Amino acid sequence: MALIGLASASPLLGLPVELLEQIFDDACNDAPPTRPLCRALLPLFDSLSRQRHKRVKIRQPEALLDYGRTVQWRPIVGELCESLTVTQEGGRFLDNVPPVDLRNLLPRLPNLVKLDLTGSALVTNFSEYAASGLEDEKRLPDLRTLALTSSDQVDYSSPFPIEGLYPFHRLERLSITISYLSRGANDYPAPSFPSLRYLSFKFRIVHDLTGITRIIEASPALRQLEVHDYVRQRNFHRLLEAAARLGSVTDLTLEGAPCRRAMEGAAGGSAFHEVDEALARARLYRETSTDTKPSGSHLLKLITGPTKFPTLRSLNLDNLGPGFCRDIDEEEAPEAELEEWLKTGYELVYFPSSFSITHWVNLCDAARVESVESTGSIREAFFVDCSVFDTLRVVERRVKELKKAERDE
Repeated sequence: MALIGLASASPLLGLPVELLEQIFDDACNDAPPTRPLCRALLPLFDSLSRQRHKRVKIRQPEALLDYGRTVQWRPIVGELCESLTVTQEGGRFLDNVPPVDLRNLLPRLPNLVKLDLTGSALVTNFSEYAASGLEDEKRLPDLRTLALTSSDQVDYSSPFPIEGLYPFHRLERLSITISYLSRGANDYPAPSFPSLRYLSFKFRIVHDLTGITRIIEASPALRQLEVHDYVRQRNFHRLLEAAARLGSVTDLTLEGAPCRRAMEGAAGGSAFHEVDEALARARLYRETSTDTKPSGSHLLKLITGPTKFPTLRSLNLDNLGPGFCRDIDEEEAPEAELEEWLKTGYELVYFPSSFSITHWVNLCDAARVESVESTGSIREAFFVDCSVFDTLRVVERRVKELKKAERDE
C-alpha cells in the first residue's frame, strides 16, 4: 500500500510503506529524528520511535495534559506505551493536576505493564477508574506492576477502596502509600492474585485491614511483604497469620511509624510477639526505627533455643541509637585538644531498657553460632563502640603522660 492522495509533494509518499520503513530505519539508526518530517509521515514516525513511547515519565502537570491529548489523536503512541510514571521532579507530589480523567486515558494504553502514580488527585482518579464498569479483560489486562502514592495530608472525603484493586489479578508487584483507607466491604467476590510476589503498603489511617488481608490470602506466590509506618492496631495479627499460612513469604519488613511507642505493645513492651507467633519463614527481615523498642529477649528467641526459626537467615535491626567516635591524632594532639575530645569527641551507642547491652552481646553471639546474618545499626554499634573504647584508652593515657610531664618540669 502506498501513501498516495496526501497533501504533500514529497515523492517519498509514493513509496510503499514497507520500503519507507526500511529507508527511515536505516537512515535514523544512529540519530533518530525528534519530530516527524511532515504530518503525513506522523504514523511512520510514531512506529519508528517506539522506544521513546515505550517508557513515559511525566514530571509536570501540563505534560500530563499534553500526553492525554497525544494518545487521543495518535492512538499508536498509547499502544506503544508499556510503562507510565507520573510524578514531579524532586519527589514532590503532583496534586494540582489538570483535569485528566484516567478513565479516558488508561483505556488508550492497552499494553501497559507498569503504572506508577504520585499525588492524591491522581490516586483518587485511579480508584474511580478501577471502580468503573469496565470488564476485567479490558482493564489494563497486561498490568504487572502498580505503585500508588498519595500525599501525607489525610483527605477524609476520599478514602481509598482497596477492593478496587481486586480486578488487577495479573499483578506481580503492588506498592500502596495511601493516607486514608476505607473500611472495606465483605460483599466483593474473593480476589485472586496468582502471580503477586511483592506487596508493600503504608496507610496513615486504616479503618479495617480486611481488604489488604484478603489480597495476601489470595497471593500464593507472595515472597516479600513490607509494612511501613506500622502502628499496632486491631486485627493486624490476622494479616500476619494470613501471610504465614501461605508458606511462601521469605522477606518481611516492619518499619515503625516515626513516633515514640509506635510499635510498643500493651504487654511485654513489644509488638513483635505477633510476628514471633505468626511468621516462621525462610528469611525474616525486620526494620525498626530508633524510636521503637523491640524486646531483646523476644529477638533472641528468634535465633536460638527451642522457639527459634530453624530457617532464619537474616535479621536487620535499626533500633539502637547512633553513637560516634570523632577522629583524633592521639599521639600528636595537644593536651587541650585531647581533653576536649574526652568531653565531646565520642558518644556510646544508646541501649533502651528493653534491649540492653547484655541482650546485644547475646544476640550477636547467637547469630554467629546459628549462622544468621545481622545487619543494620546493630552491626554499626559494634564497630562504633569498639572504636570509642580503643580511642578512649589511648587518649586517657596520653593526657596522663602530658600532665606528668608538666609536673616534672
